[in-house]
Amino acid sequence: MVLKVIEILGTSDKSWDDAVRQAVATAAKSVRHMTCVDVIKKTAKIENDRIVSYTATCKICFEIHPEEHHQHS
Repeated sequence: MVLKVIEILGTSDKSWDDAVRQAVATAAKSVRHMTCVDVIKKTAKIENDRIVSYTATCKICFEIHPEEHHQHS
């Protein structure tokens, strides 16, 4: 088995948990065989003394399946 890790940012105006869910959902549109997500950083944007958006920096791990690439060639 071969694994690859990518780093992506998810954002939400609701919560950090939702930001992570957004990151995974967006990655799932183009990445297959995801196995885990590691939240490595959480930040928030503040306006007028209130949090207005949440950002989660995530590393997503997925399996590489070389045989699938050969089928599309």
